[in-house]
Amino acid sequence: MDKTQDLRFGDLILDETCLFARRNGQTIQFTRNERALLLVLTRNPHRLMRRGRLLDEVASEADVSDRNIDFLVNRLRTKLGDNAKSPKYIATQYGEGYVWIATPSPAVPIDAFLIIGPAFGPQGHPFSQQAASLVDQLRDMIAASVGVSHKVVVAENWSPAATDRLRYFLQVSFLADNGQLDCAATLREMPSRRIAKAFRLQLDITDAASFTSEATRVSDGVIDAVLQALADASTGLGTPVDEPLETRLHKAASLLSVSNPWWLASGEQLGRDRKQDPLNADVALQ
Repeated sequence: MDKTQDLRFGDLILDETCLFARRNGQTIQFTRNERALLLVLTRNPHRLMRRGRLLDEVASEADVSDRNIDFLVNRLRTKLGDNAKSPKYIATQYGEGYVWIATPSPAVPIDAFLIIGPAFGPQGHPFSQQAASLVDQLRDMIAASVGVSHKVVVAENWSPAATDRLRYFLQVSFLADNGQLDCAATLREMPSRRIAKAFRLQLDITDAASFTSEATRVSDGVIDAVLQALADASTGLGTPVDEPLETRLHKAASLLSVSNPWWLASGEQLGRDRKQDPLNADVALQ
């Protein structure tokens, strides 16, 4: 079974490469051999995996205890919150091997105006509380600006699905490095995923006020980008969803014309901005 995104089993979310799992906001880490075992089990669901096959998947340089499949399975069960007597994930076929019995939960479509997707990296980071606080502030500030009729939600490590209905995706990426927390945010229009705005956040982990200040700056930038998109749509530069498909396609095609005066003017302005401030990441990205 080829996996293209995270697997969900109720409240348990498995990373696509089984590097880690998440449950109720908590990250579960796996050793190399636990990961190898979990990969072969989850990629062969409802099939008996004999001990010999599982041993082949475990690194040969592991110590004796790690090569004991029964011991490894027990460790996995403990981390996953499973029980050998009434298993939810790994069932024992006595004398033969093990079977992954869990069935992935169906994806729940998201219906929202904007989704904030924080990404923390496969190993997590020591500043999860500060990062979560920033994301919560972004959600509350943006929601207050767009009004109660426009839903703003947070979905950790979210991946777009064909069934989702939303207008904007704000990806907020965090990276902990040498005691510092780096953060970047990218606003995309959906479903085209066109970048509408990009931000580089300046965070001081010793100063909570810097998180509030940066959350305010990003939320203001998001609202400005949304208002600009609405203004463009009202002047024929966007693609309002309530127009006939033929009209929307015609207007979209006009954007590709080099003679479009709005594009030419914007390109000239960006060129001037680039010369004045060549290190400005927002201008460079646009």
